[in-house]
Amino acid sequence: MASFRAEKPSKKGASSRPAARAAPSRGGGAADFAPAAVPSAENEAAQAIVDMGFKEADITRALEQVSFNFGRALVSLLNGLDADRAKHDTLERFRRHAAKTVRRLDSDKLGDNEVTTQYSQRARSEFNFEPLVLDLGQYAGRTTGACFWLCLAAGLAERAPHVLVEALPGSPEERRAVEQLCDVGARASAVGDHRRTPLGAVAEALRTRFCGSESAVLLRPDVKARIYNAFAGLDIRGPARTEQMYARWVEKLATREYADELVLLCVAMELGVRITVIPYTPPLANTQWAITTYGPAGADHVLYFGNNDVRYVYLSYAL
Repeated sequence: MASFRAEKPSKKGASSRPAARAAPSRGGGAADFAPAAVPSAENEAAQAIVDMGFKEADITRALEQVSFNFGRALVSLLNGLDADRAKHDTLERFRRHAAKTVRRLDSDKLGDNEVTTQYSQRARSEFNFEPLVLDLGQYAGRTTGACFWLCLAAGLAERAPHVLVEALPGSPEERRAVEQLCDVGARASAVGDHRRTPLGAVAEALRTRFCGSESAVLLRPDVKARIYNAFAGLDIRGPARTEQMYARWVEKLATREYADELVLLCVAMELGVRITVIPYTPPLANTQWAITTYGPAGADHVLYFGNNDVRYVYLSYAL
């Protein structure tokens, strides 16, 4: 299983972005870059790799896999250094960043029995637990495309309720929804129309905290300093990426756009939890796709999700 950690970079001096240095040799060694020596998109991808705190050994391996193309190396790191996945991955989810509208998903196909069975089998074989796969749908309160946020709310309520309480210290309505969700539990809360349930209310509140207000985490200067470079570095057969495009993407994420790996990485770092994602491997793949892990290596709590494209389900393993 190839996985990686994405930790907050240490703070040294006044700058929140570490300086990038010379490129690594093919013989291995520290993964240091010189973004000024490469074109603009490559420059942004190189800086993103540094800013997002990937392990040096993983950065070196990713660069060697793709002949030192920084943009492709960033995708490789987000995909868990899985070379086979790169052969099949269309990267359509990253093209959503520039789209003016949100592409609809075939939820039934992306979450059918074959898909959920694969999640269960890999959880048993690689993590030694029997999951209950909870497909929580795509609606949360007044928002759609919310499957990740529903999984996050369910996982925090089940595995790290104190983190959930600290994440949403806001209105009395939000605090009451958090209390109800934690009291009832993720499994009992899974059924129903989450436009009107405590689970849906908590998921919407989490989504708003990260994407939907003037103080949204994804717009906060320290977070944007890391995430924007990754956003700009994923310039995959589309228009040049700008800060205005980033702002529009975050605005879409707040109400209707599906979360992708950049959002998972940001959420995991901000909340101090590990999010482990078991991807669905299509039949044409040569090997099972790598399981990816986002968040601090020393985190006390791990949440397990299944993922197919941008469709997430929660893998409950409550004792």
